[in-house]
Amino acid sequence: MAGNDANIPGNPLDRISDRKRSLRNALAELDIGFLRDNAAWAEAYKTMDWSKIECVDQLVKSTEQIVLKYPKPVDPIKKAISSVFEEVLLRYPLFFGYWRRYTAVEYQLNGIESSIEVLSNAVESFPSSVEIWCDYLSVLMANRSEKVDMIKINFEIARTHVGWHFLSHPFWDKYIQFETKRECWPELNEIYRAVCKIPLHQYARYYTAYKSFLEQHSELASHEIEDIFPRTQRLVAKVWPFESKISKPFFDLTPVTQTDLENWNNYLNSVISSDSLPKEAAEMLFERCLVPCQYHEHFWKRYAKWMNNHSDFEHIVETFKRGSKALPDHCLSFRRDFIKYLDAQLNEEDVSRKSQVLYEELIEYAAYWPRRSELVHEYINCRKRTDFTSSLDEDDQQILKQQTAYTNYLHVNINAFFAKNSEGDIQLERLLDADSISVLIVELIKMTFFTLKNNIQTRKFFNEFRREPQLKNSVAFWLIYYKVLKVTRAFEELEAFVDELGNKIFLPTLVINDILKDLQSFFLTNLNFRSYDNATSRSKYSRTIDPIIELEFKLNDPQWVKAKLNESKLNDIKESGHPGIIIERPEISNSIVELNSAFFNNCAHSLPSFRNLEKVTKPPAYVNHFKSDYLVPK
Repeated sequence: MAGNDANIPGNPLDRISDRKRSLRNALAELDIGFLRDNAAWAEAYKTMDWSKIECVDQLVKSTEQIVLKYPKPVDPIKKAISSVFEEVLLRYPLFFGYWRRYTAVEYQLNGIESSIEVLSNAVESFPSSVEIWCDYLSVLMANRSEKVDMIKINFEIARTHVGWHFLSHPFWDKYIQFETKRECWPELNEIYRAVCKIPLHQYARYYTAYKSFLEQHSELASHEIEDIFPRTQRLVAKVWPFESKISKPFFDLTPVTQTDLENWNNYLNSVISSDSLPKEAAEMLFERCLVPCQYHEHFWKRYAKWMNNHSDFEHIVETFKRGSKALPDHCLSFRRDFIKYLDAQLNEEDVSRKSQVLYEELIEYAAYWPRRSELVHEYINCRKRTDFTSSLDEDDQQILKQQTAYTNYLHVNINAFFAKNSEGDIQLERLLDADSISVLIVELIKMTFFTLKNNIQTRKFFNEFRREPQLKNSVAFWLIYYKVLKVTRAFEELEAFVDELGNKIFLPTLVINDILKDLQSFFLTNLNFRSYDNATSRSKYSRTIDPIIELEFKLNDPQWVKAKLNESKLNDIKESGHPGIIIERPEISNSIVELNSAFFNNCAHSLPSFRNLEKVTKPPAYVNHFKSDYLVPK
């Protein structure tokens, strides 16, 4: 009964997220005449600002006025009224006052059975509320008195949720009243013994009542009571300094003061570190703290960490799910902790079910996660570990079969994404977008090149995907492309890659700078200088970037391109500072850049060769700039 998955409150600071709501429009089935007669109420609903408690309260009040105005409304009006309350409480399930008002409205509209159902939903949505549990149990005792076992079960459920609440005396009074009326003295004795051990605000009253009860039922007498009272008294004295400082134990849309936050934090430290309090006390305190501190990620993280050490998988997952739904969208640290926890659980038993929980949460997070690539990476890693797993105990062929199957799985899903069909993994399809598809492509290339050692297929994949517009600014894709080119020593492709950086391939400037610095070092270490010399002599680098000399020009200026020299520029160079006199000087055409290399000392040294040597005796060409620039019409 006491499930917590309905906690879907909003964020009072940066608006309510609508990511998990499928409510119908409350006004959809109302006729035009009714909407015209109640225009103010309809307009208040349509223009509702859910981040302001004043607006929420005004909507609830005006809805109650509709109930008074139409004592016996038709079904569409009943549905509209119920829908308004349902939406308010779906967004803010911790407003226990609205649950009470909704119960009263539902009783007037549809009778006692519907109001009991509302209260049942209330204790499921807000199980740490003493007030709601007392209301629910009172209604059951008054209207379902013949169903004693069912009422008893609900009392025990309530006991697990609110029994250790410092102010839970209304619940214990009701439980004692229930058992007293039944005259089940052994069970009542057990209740008294349990409540006397709990540090409650009114603990002394229960001690006195228990002593009186034992005097009337001497057969149940025990000397333990004399030891219980002083121990409980010490516990109350220990928690009272913190309890007395709690100024706002309830939920609302106003920020929690720093004083209250520090008090809750210190209170938790005290209870968690105490050897005299059981884990139920700490769990109850966390639940109480998270009512006013619903939007504070710090307390949810503390609760999940504590649960990880004191509870089982089901309860830990439930806590993480509640926190994920309650916290504002920008609180990603808590949700990452959830992903890490589920990921760690894949090494334990029942992997299939746990992996499915992880998949579902990743899909939930995709609606508001800033970069889906992180979620996609986690998803395919999980798929690999669960569906394509292998171990060192298996033979090489079996391992290769699993690796090939995983590679094919990636390729199928990539093709399905670009073809926009449903032939791939349906769950993965819900995660993929234009930014995250690069994760699959990079993983496919890594598997093909580094694991399967298939260089030819790797080249095919690069040729297939590098022109896709989704990858123009993918850092991961172009870094793996650069790494593969380096490993295969594809110098010409590397030079073409550098030309495209900043012009056709758009990466962050810092990333491009790192690539250029690394590439320059790589060229100096691995380039064949004879080939470089021949390329230089053929004027290859007059059109492309010289990998030795010109890479630095692109640093901090990714869009830099090498200027192409036109004929007039060439003539200016040939004039060499003497306008009108063009002289083509002889130049050495073979380089001596290998002077300091080991290769230079291990072979015969080549003689210098020259270019334009035959033009030494050629008379200079004179250009009449005055005539060409001013007298000849253009």
